[in-house]
Amino acid sequence: MSFQITGDIPPPVEVDRINEDTVADYLQARAEKDEEVFDKVRLNVEKAQEKQRETYRRRIKKGTKRFKILPGMEVLKKDERKRGRLGRTMDPDWPTQYRVTEVGDNNLVQLETLDGHQLKTQTPYASVKPLRKRAEEECSKSGKKQVETMTLQKHLDSRESRSSRSSRRR
Repeated sequence: MSFQITGDIPPPVEVDRINEDTVADYLQARAEKDEEVFDKVRLNVEKAQEKQRETYRRRIKKGTKRFKILPGMEVLKKDERKRGRLGRTMDPDWPTQYRVTEVGDNNLVQLETLDGHQLKTQTPYASVKPLRKRAEEECSKSGKKQVETMTLQKHLDSRESRSSRSSRRR
């Protein structure tokens, strides 16, 4: 295939002149449509964000327990440092006891030690739980005699089982 260049000039093409009013109308219609689209996008983004907030709240609420904490209560404070440390798995999760002095609106609690020294920083509401003293109360109600009786009974039972094993050997 070979192309030859000829000296013929193509016929002129007619071009319609654009009317200024038509361009202005088009731009105005386009701006209105863009505004509608942007409003719709904004509504969809807000709806998606609200949905994400709700699923996050539900997921967090599922994993955490909420207790009614009031000023004057004795609580246990969670050891947050333990969470990322691999070598401290045997340490207790709730090692220290405190007394609540103030409960804030922003889910923070002001604590003080049982000696009366106030902590410098406030603690998140989810990092404290009420101190339960049931075991101590039951022991004090029944008295030490019951505990001593149970210990003595265990001791006697173990002696009997040892003596029965030794008599079988003979």
